[in-house]
Amino acid sequence: MLRIRNAFLTTATTVLVATAALAPRALAQPAPAMEADAWALYDKAFAQVTAGKEAEALPPLTELRARFPDTAAGALGAALERYVASKQAGALVPPDLALRARYAGLVQSSRPQPVTTEEYLRNEAPTTGARIELAVVQGLFGLTSGAGTMQAFGLSTQVRVAGGVVGSVGGIAASLLLTRDGITPGHALAINSGAAWGFVGGLSLRDRIGREQAATAALAVVGHLGGAALGHLAWSKLALSTGDVALANSGALWSIGLLRGFAGSGSDLRSKQVMTTAGAIAGLSGGLLLSRYVPMSRTRVLLLDLGGVGGALAGLTVSMGFERGGRGSYVAGGSLAGLALAAFLTRRWDAPAMPLAVGLTPTDGGAVVTLALTP
Repeated sequence: MLRIRNAFLTTATTVLVATAALAPRALAQPAPAMEADAWALYDKAFAQVTAGKEAEALPPLTELRARFPDTAAGALGAALERYVASKQAGALVPPDLALRARYAGLVQSSRPQPVTTEEYLRNEAPTTGARIELAVVQGLFGLTSGAGTMQAFGLSTQVRVAGGVVGSVGGIAASLLLTRDGITPGHALAINSGAAWGFVGGLSLRDRIGREQAATAALAVVGHLGGAALGHLAWSKLALSTGDVALANSGALWSIGLLRGFAGSGSDLRSKQVMTTAGAIAGLSGGLLLSRYVPMSRTRVLLLDLGGVGGALAGLTVSMGFERGGRGSYVAGGSLAGLALAAFLTRRWDAPAMPLAVGLTPTDGGAVVTLALTP
């Protein structure tokens, strides 16, 4: 009996020690119900913030901080609470779209869930590369605008160079200053693309206003700044990704080329200008509309462009054996065929990568490799 009692006491003591050792570890991991309640509070607060009701988001955030401070939702709620406080204080904070993208990325890492192609492409986060791209392009536009303005006033070469340097430094400094909180690739490309189209559009108006140097410089500067502002407005209203903007640019370029290709070389200058303007407007609008239904990455848009160029070269080659007058139609038709073929071949290009888990189990004769889909 003594041995049995000692054995029982030893076993009981072991169980109690093991339970005491494992208890803190079990408490450190929130129960599923607790985690669900924490995320419910956070989702409620985030919905209020995205709706512009920051004051109504504070009660659930306060409750989240008090009840679930050590959960993933609690950590994210603290960041959202700081955002709300900064916005209410009137400080410069990232726009709601950037916050939404950051939220989506954090939620995906905290709560694994299926990601659609649209979410995969549109949840862009601010990057250093996008900020550099914006600064470089705006610096180049500033260089052109500054030097052109000095030339319009008939100033010396030294003054033109100085004006270009000042314009370039101003463009770079303004870009970096206004993006202190970061900028997404789609936002940067939208501003740069708008500036480019506005610059070209401003120069195309000089035939109507006058070819004087002063008028040309003024149109270039106004077009550059106005186009950049329109690009920012389009991004803020439509939540454009890099692929959306690239598709709009590509649509405009191909629309211009196809219209002028099918029209042939016999058109007068005014007709070509009308076709160029109409093609640019229709292509930009059509590209943005298509991106709402068929989201694409910037890489896939580039592949479509390569397909169109390949088709144009094929059409040009075919036209060599026929009359010279219809060569533009062959090139335009080949471009359409190349674009369609590239779109078909890259239809699965932007699908999110399948989340796979790889396992390696040693055996007597070697090892067994297993693959499994993760949630």
